[in-house]
Amino acid sequence: MKKELTPEQQEALRFDRHIALTANAGSGKTSVLQQRYVNILMDDENAPEPRNVVAITFTREAAAEILAKVSKNVEERIEKEPHLKQKMKLAGIRDKLNNAPISTIHSFCSLLLRKFPIETNLPPNFGELTNIEKKEIYSNSIVQAMEEWLEEGNMEKRDSIRKLIFTLGRKNVEEGIKYLLDKRERFDWLKRFYEQNNDVDFIQARDNIIIKILAENCIIIFEKIVELFDILYRKESNKFINLLQIRNELKDIILNLRKVQTIHESSPERDNTEKIINKINNAIDSIRTEKIITKEFNLDKNTTKKFVENDEMLYFNTFTNELHDIVNICDSYNYSESDKELFNFARLFVAITSDVIEIINDEKEVLSGIDFDDQLIKTSELLNNEEVVRKIRRKIKYLMIDEFQDTNELQYDIVKKLIPELTGKKANGKLNFYVVGDEKQSIYGFRNADVRVFEKAKKDIAETNRREHEDLVIPLNPPLVKGEKNNYGNLNLTVTFRLAPVPAAFVNKVCGKLFEKVESEYDVIYSPLVSWKEISDIIEKENINDEIELTDKNFGNLTFLITDYKNADKENEVISEAKSLALYIKNLVNERGKEWSDFGILGRSRKGFDELITALQEQNIPYILHSGKGFYKSQEVVDICSVLSFLHNHNDNKALAASLRSPYFKISDAILFMVSELKNGNSLWSKFKRYCLLTEEKSQNNESISKDEQNCLRALKILSELTYRAVRISIPQLIHKIIDLCSWNSAISGLPAENQMRANINKLIQIARDFEKRGFKNLFDFVEQVKGTISADLTESEAVFLSDENAVNIMTIHASKGLEFDTVCLYGSHVSNSTTNQFQISDDLGLTFKMKAKDETSDINKDIITPAYLLAIYNQNNAEWAESKRLLYVAMTRGETNIIISGSINKKGQKGFNKSFLNMILNTIDEGFTLSRDLQEMSINDTLKCYHNNQFYNLKIKYTVKFLFNYSEITDIEIKDKINQKPEPRILLEEVKSNVDNEVFSATKLMTYQNNSEEYARRYLFGLPSDDDINLESVKLIDNAQEDDIVGSLAGTLIHSVLERIKDWLKSDADVDENLLKDIIDNVIGNSNKKITNKLRERIFNECRCVANTSLIKFYATYIKESIPEQTLQMVYKNDMLLIKTDLLIKNAGGEWEVWDWKTNRAGTKETKDALIKNYELQMKIYIYFLMKLYPEQKNFKARLLFTRLATDSKIPLNPPLKKGENIKLSSSEKGETNENWFYTYNWTIYDLDKIESEINKIVDEIRVEQI
Repeated sequence: MKKELTPEQQEALRFDRHIALTANAGSGKTSVLQQRYVNILMDDENAPEPRNVVAITFTREAAAEILAKVSKNVEERIEKEPHLKQKMKLAGIRDKLNNAPISTIHSFCSLLLRKFPIETNLPPNFGELTNIEKKEIYSNSIVQAMEEWLEEGNMEKRDSIRKLIFTLGRKNVEEGIKYLLDKRERFDWLKRFYEQNNDVDFIQARDNIIIKILAENCIIIFEKIVELFDILYRKESNKFINLLQIRNELKDIILNLRKVQTIHESSPERDNTEKIINKINNAIDSIRTEKIITKEFNLDKNTTKKFVENDEMLYFNTFTNELHDIVNICDSYNYSESDKELFNFARLFVAITSDVIEIINDEKEVLSGIDFDDQLIKTSELLNNEEVVRKIRRKIKYLMIDEFQDTNELQYDIVKKLIPELTGKKANGKLNFYVVGDEKQSIYGFRNADVRVFEKAKKDIAETNRREHEDLVIPLNPPLVKGEKNNYGNLNLTVTFRLAPVPAAFVNKVCGKLFEKVESEYDVIYSPLVSWKEISDIIEKENINDEIELTDKNFGNLTFLITDYKNADKENEVISEAKSLALYIKNLVNERGKEWSDFGILGRSRKGFDELITALQEQNIPYILHSGKGFYKSQEVVDICSVLSFLHNHNDNKALAASLRSPYFKISDAILFMVSELKNGNSLWSKFKRYCLLTEEKSQNNESISKDEQNCLRALKILSELTYRAVRISIPQLIHKIIDLCSWNSAISGLPAENQMRANINKLIQIARDFEKRGFKNLFDFVEQVKGTISADLTESEAVFLSDENAVNIMTIHASKGLEFDTVCLYGSHVSNSTTNQFQISDDLGLTFKMKAKDETSDINKDIITPAYLLAIYNQNNAEWAESKRLLYVAMTRGETNIIISGSINKKGQKGFNKSFLNMILNTIDEGFTLSRDLQEMSINDTLKCYHNNQFYNLKIKYTVKFLFNYSEITDIEIKDKINQKPEPRILLEEVKSNVDNEVFSATKLMTYQNNSEEYARRYLFGLPSDDDINLESVKLIDNAQEDDIVGSLAGTLIHSVLERIKDWLKSDADVDENLLKDIIDNVIGNSNKKITNKLRERIFNECRCVANTSLIKFYATYIKESIPEQTLQMVYKNDMLLIKTDLLIKNAGGEWEVWDWKTNRAGTKETKDALIKNYELQMKIYIYFLMKLYPEQKNFKARLLFTRLATDSKIPLNPPLKKGENIKLSSSEKGETNENWFYTYNWTIYDLDKIESEINKIVDEIRVEQI
């Protein structure tokens, strides 16, 4: 069913105001963004060009996807547009999309920095430092700065750092500096914080926060405890007589806290913090003494069970449990005096880190390099220059940001400097701002994303729209109406096109409950999913006024897959969660016709994936592990690196041994031991060659040699070949050569991890390409970089990709963002991840960390938690808890039809279970729900909001949740496996037919076959010349002929030859060196062995000159000087060769390669030109296919047909005829500068690779059939 725009989406397309669009999962936000992008280019009366509309997202893949969708949108509009004027406008947009600023935030900032190198004090050719370079510079700079402080002549500085190191330890000091370097985007704020505050301000701020927390929590908790005391006292007054005094103490504390809330913090009437904490501590101790609560802060059943019902006990426990945090705050106050020292140490950390950053910047200047953070920080600094901002705003008319929930304060600060209207300031011109995202999907706090920024932006946008409307800066249609939030630019996309009704309803139930309680500033408001998928079946077939049963009706399924927690001490260990999930997936593939690729297994972390992979391998289930951290430790990468290390240094015995034992050569340990025991030779390589020589002699003497010995001879041959090649080809080519010679692709074929292994090798090749792009060519440098990365323990993710392979996808939830699967499996849902960094940055208290104090009993320094550090931890815990709720939302909304929640439990529970996904989900299903092993299923009644045909419905629904415990069912029926299944042996009774291999297929050959099979047979099967060739050979003298009668082949050949040398006669400033052009024409004519008339000579000169004077050539002049003319390329294609010969390969301003092809055909009419464009399309596709293989990192590819005859709109007679040395002046109209209809641009993206390859396959197969 085709999706039409919802009213919400249509509203989001407008561009007469700033817009903040909040979009639910699967609501089509990217489609809306790209459609709005095209609408702006087509409908804005100011006629902006693509370069005026900036679209920013947060990954290169997402940027490429947006550009691809924009390009596709434009192409579809061109096809459907009936009006020529609009069609031409769309064609112009399409041709300019190559330079459209659709990129990541870092790429956008990098572009600004390069445009203003003087203002940023950066070299224009700056590069980005590698991780290993960055780590080395940072480590060395930290050591240098600390040594300078320790050797400083300033006694105060030297003594202060000595005290810091003595108190915290040198390692902790270095870790603190590294932490601040990782938080560079907040470092300037920290410096200002310590410049503007002293330790008195710090202590006052700390105590204010403590009082606020105590007041907000203790009042409620103590009121409930008083209520409990009243119940107990009424039922057994004698037993609980002591509670009366405690009750009065609690009432007194409540009154004091309420009073504190109303009195100014500096008032003398306000009790000090220590006095309030002592009262609270005493009260809690008294409650414990009376055995009302336990150490775990639950009601003591021994004391209260007879007097309090079970449901009442559960009710009061929800409040007494909160005392845990209160007690921690009160206990931390014992170390309150240490906070003053903490403040002074923190200020010292900032001062030292400032010196470290200075040293780092000096090193970066020497290397002309910047790191990832610098791009944002330096851009923010650049935009403090108002003149720079004015220049940028003159070029940017629209700024659109996708995935805005992943931004941070620094990134939003850059936006506000570009659009000062957001802060209430005036600015020249108009820059429209559009953000889209989903706060519920903000899950990158570990990358410094701040969910609060989106809410700030929404408020700023609403206020800016209101202010601009009142000032009549932007006439809005419809006009703003007070009270209508949407008209102030805050819009919502609520309809999800991804989730089926049952998953949508379940996500609403779980996340609606979880998000309901706002516990901190990091919590967000839940926006329920409105269901669209499969709703037409419900509306049209069901009575929507009754409750609708959705179970087993193809509306989605929910399954809990629960196993007993594994216990290594048990003799009869229960089935593991990993094996249970593998078996369940296997049976679903068999019973329900699922594909392996339908399944996405998501985990909170990579922990547990090894066990899962083992279980999948045992069941022969193909899989792809996305973003595993062990890239450099994966066996296939280790093996390649071993071979490269050996090729670099033949005396590296360890590398050679590893290479020989690898799947490349499969030499056994026994053989290697025999080789190592040989007396001749100093290195393992010389001994191995000696061993192979002896083996060869055996073979020549007709002695039998073993399989291992054959492998040794093969290894020697391959390694010798690679040694020869290593110094002659590039590193990426060398890796390809290793793979080809060792038949690695065949060796891994059919393995469950085959796809992942290929992806990792491709990633290593890309790393090698990037290495060479930075100017390095040496194998030694590359091997050392890889070794350095491994030894430095820098984590590098395994290759992430979603291929068309039929395999189960395994990844973290963070890696799954933006993806979708038919069935999503939440693996390890019983565990939670919570790590507390020793260092924390708080908005109110600055830098905090664990302090040290002497233990009174042992006189040894121990870690202490001061109140300031505890408050920072609580703040961080609040942020992490809020993010974990959003993480669960992201995980569940990846599933289109089915959600499987997999986890383990035991009777006593396990560490971290309370904050696990499993516990979060179970607590929201039903009040007081308990998980019983006898439970098989439960029905849920709910209301689901749906959308159908521009109407919203609230449907009463019922669906079933299934529970499977210790699932171990093994089917005996054959499982379909499209990857590993082996067909039955085939009995060959047919006639044996021969095939021709090693045939060369050129692009022209394939194009000829597609367009004219008879001409193909004439030229390539029978070897007869083409008609043009016959005419060309018969021409001895072309004299007194009209231009239109000139044979195209001869003219085309000559013009091609001249244009082949355009780099020589076209200057960098786009002017033509006329004398050189004439010399080249004379030279080309002389080499043709043909007698050429002046008429043809004039045409060649005029055509080449008019080409050079077009806007296209003028724009690309500098790039043409660096282009590659007449390039012949070939590649192995199956059992044949594929060959192309390009006229011009040119790298454009965006660093992307294009193919240009000169065409001298007559194309005077639109019909003729369109026919030629269609005729040459396959040829251009094949050219682009080569480029895609050469530059797989490139996302967009262009091929241009340049019809040279159309480059001029008038004939230029030369009378008298052109003579060498003459100069001819052309008017602008004669130059053809206003006629840009002389070329046509094909556009493809890397995502078209498979489609193009399939088309080539089809034509080649057809040719083979005909030949046979």
